[in-house]
Amino acid sequence: MLWESIRQLKSLGPAGLWCFLGDFNNIRHPSERVGVSHRGGEDNSINEFNDWIVDLEVVEIPSVGRKFTWFKPNGIAKSKLDRFLVSHEWLDRWSDCTQFILDRNFSDHCPILLRSKILGAKTF
Repeated sequence: MLWESIRQLKSLGPAGLWCFLGDFNNIRHPSERVGVSHRGGEDNSINEFNDWIVDLEVVEIPSVGRKFTWFKPNGIAKSKLDRFLVSHEWLDRWSDCTQFILDRNFSDHCPILLRSKILGAKTF
């Protein structure tokens, strides 16, 4: 439902500076999940998520820091669920963007920080 809402929002003004961020509750590759038994439909879910990203014409900002953004409270399972996805127009303006996965504190998710030499730093 979230993905479809974002798709509809972007269809209203497809060109421009788009930056989507947050918990997409999905992984892009099996290596982005550890310690969870693999469900039968996980490959389909990965493919659907990657197809959605291509359909929106956005790309993921390269990451620095931790590999995973979500941790099960007992620490035995972890995944990369949170990310920044930006339009090509965004990258034309701020080509040096990097997303930093920071240390988590009270949440089971790590904060992510978008940094650009021009943009400065914004934590989400």
